[in-house]
Amino acid sequence: MALELLGAGDVPASALNVADLNSLRKLGETSAGLRAAAQEFESFLLYQLVQSMRKTIHKVEMFHGGRAEEMWEGMLDQELTRELAKAGGIGLAKMIYDQMASQVESEDSAPPGALVAEQR
Repeated sequence: MALELLGAGDVPASALNVADLNSLRKLGETSAGLRAAAQEFESFLLYQLVQSMRKTIHKVEMFHGGRAEEMWEGMLDQELTRELAKAGGIGLAKMIYDQMASQVESEDSAPPGALVAEQR
């Protein structure tokens, strides 16, 4: 399943999947790929935050659905955070993209094999 990330096309489903991280790494070499990778990073961070928040909630045995509920909550949290990041999230993806976009653009315009000076 591919995400529809800001026109990035065929983007891996999740940064939580190790196999998809290599695809994200390759996508980061282009502007659209960088935007997708930044958005996926924000989604992953939001997922970690939601998981930490869920651990603080006391579960009553009478209403706790056991392992199946925990699995469902994990999938729900993953989709929720993916949609949050897609909608703009907390703005982290935009900040990462803005910071790194100049490096991608300067590398795109440099002749092959040329070293690009670090921008400070």
